[in-house]
Amino acid sequence: MTGTLVVVLRAKDSTLHGAPVRIRVTATGGRVARAELVLVGGERTLTLAPGPYTVQAVLPSGLVLDSELTTVTHRPARCTIDLDELTPASWLTASAVLSPSITHEYKDYRHGAYATSWARLWAARGPSWHPAIWPDPHIDREPTGLRLTFNALARIPHMIQTGVGTGPWTLTSLPLHDQVHVTVRPVWPDGPGLHVSCLTPEAGAHALLGYSSTGAVSDALAVAQYLADARSSPTIRPHVLAAALGHHLPALKRSLRTSLLRDILVSTAGTVDGAVIAAWNALEDMRQNGAEQSADTVCQLFLRATALGMPTCTLGLRHLLDALRSLARTPSAHQKAARKALSACAAFMTAADPRNPFLTFDGVRPDAPGHAGTYMHERPDDAVPLVAEDWTATLGWPAPRHQGRQRSLPGTPPTEDVSSAEPRTALEVEDPVRSHFKHGMSMLATGSYEEAIADFTSVLDADPSHALALASRAAAYRLIGANDEAIRDATQATELDPELAWAYATRGAIHRLEKRYAEALADLDRAIELQADYDWCIAGRGETYRLMGKTDLALEDLNQALAINPDNDWALMRRAAVYMDDQQDQLSLSAFGEAANAYPDGDWALIRPDQTYRRIGKDLTHYVHPMPAEACDSPRHPHDP
Repeated sequence: MTGTLVVVLRAKDSTLHGAPVRIRVTATGGRVARAELVLVGGERTLTLAPGPYTVQAVLPSGLVLDSELTTVTHRPARCTIDLDELTPASWLTASAVLSPSITHEYKDYRHGAYATSWARLWAARGPSWHPAIWPDPHIDREPTGLRLTFNALARIPHMIQTGVGTGPWTLTSLPLHDQVHVTVRPVWPDGPGLHVSCLTPEAGAHALLGYSSTGAVSDALAVAQYLADARSSPTIRPHVLAAALGHHLPALKRSLRTSLLRDILVSTAGTVDGAVIAAWNALEDMRQNGAEQSADTVCQLFLRATALGMPTCTLGLRHLLDALRSLARTPSAHQKAARKALSACAAFMTAADPRNPFLTFDGVRPDAPGHAGTYMHERPDDAVPLVAEDWTATLGWPAPRHQGRQRSLPGTPPTEDVSSAEPRTALEVEDPVRSHFKHGMSMLATGSYEEAIADFTSVLDADPSHALALASRAAAYRLIGANDEAIRDATQATELDPELAWAYATRGAIHRLEKRYAEALADLDRAIELQADYDWCIAGRGETYRLMGKTDLALEDLNQALAINPDNDWALMRRAAVYMDDQQDQLSLSAFGEAANAYPDGDWALIRPDQTYRRIGKDLTHYVHPMPAEACDSPRHPHDP
């Protein structure tokens, strides 16, 4: 006997209608009974066994909304999730649902700290950028947010720059579309700041980019597959949809990828995103399908893309960086040019907000990322104020009714709770130690390990007891192979803070690499004792057991890590290695396939299974650049074990 449950996602803002959102239907005991896509403004009928269920809407922004308990019987049951409960104004709902943010606890423009908020517009003219004249946007105002709607921007690249007080000036790329909604909301991560999100009427494209930006790989792939299957015409329009799908093409089925590529390249022609998509797919064809393109041709495609500027999509910049890193370490006639291009792109990523789907970075100009000395205390002459003088009075807008809860990402350090913090004065906002630490963490996350070490050293010069800076520098030292220095820093960090799991995990990983397995297990056990859901560390212990020949224990740990985080591609690779060690070829290849699906941009799934392929008479290793063995055997995530 079965029953039906009708799931409805409701929102007043038509901008959201048609956006695919992942829902999970959970039965008693936490078991996920169904995981489906539901379109905002529509409904989905599910067939379920009778019983009580909770529906979760896992939003592209990173929020998870839980419904009330709904009981399914022989009569149809209905569950409605009202997305407008996220915000105090319906026109803010789209950005809350689709746009990832560093925080979902917004402040109030009426506070004096935001009185100096400003914005200005930049436009690209050829290879250079110039301040642009404001095209008189439609404005929606609310004390916790401001939305500018541009209906007549020329189809050339634009950026919006914002600032407040003495904080950094931030630039955000605007998607190419006839209508762009720019929402600017006051936040307080380390002082008064502004969070900018950009949307167009292409809600599906923004849902796809949102899931990717928050690390929800499986949800992003489900949305990409839906958008590819649901296209209503042979030509993909407009640019934002084509770019979003184009950057996800390698993860789609080969037949679908082939049919979409031409339309995507036509829609993105002349843009940096289009050039990156073309180059990346040429690289994928060379790696996987034995295409005729030479490595020299592919390298030239990426260098031409870089010469055009930076992609609008943050994911496009990630793909560009991944390719340039590979080209920069491969001896060729273009190696020097690749290294120069890599340095330029890395400067943007270092200053960027990785969770914003559209390239957003701190900088004085669109071509000058990063902090350039002290910012001016007053807004630029060609900027416009965002706060009107009459906002100093109490206007009586209702407070947000429902903030939701934010999905956590693997390896993300705990963030400071500033929801109840009192605003600081301008003199208190700037903290050199905190600034160096944050910059060091950005450099660590983007692979600039030497720069990260320099930043953490500056922090420790000012505060030798900063345990987290020691643990962070230890991780950076480990990733450049300076194991003695890493163990020294990690040990000192554990002495200063005996409950710092990351320090034990870093030291344990080094012990494993140097084949001191007993010491490795002791450190990894301690890290897991301190943080039971540390999936990278549990996977590292599983790899230690594998190297010790303890297959059963290795699989137990690796399966546990994947139960916590199914998208942990390194754990998937280690599990495949266990099967390969046991010469279980089919299981090994299947597991490598899972890893490739979890991280389609990586080389691991082609580099590591070469032994398995050779045993069945197929060698794929000539399609990839050679990598050192340690790159395959050690996780490269800065927070991994």
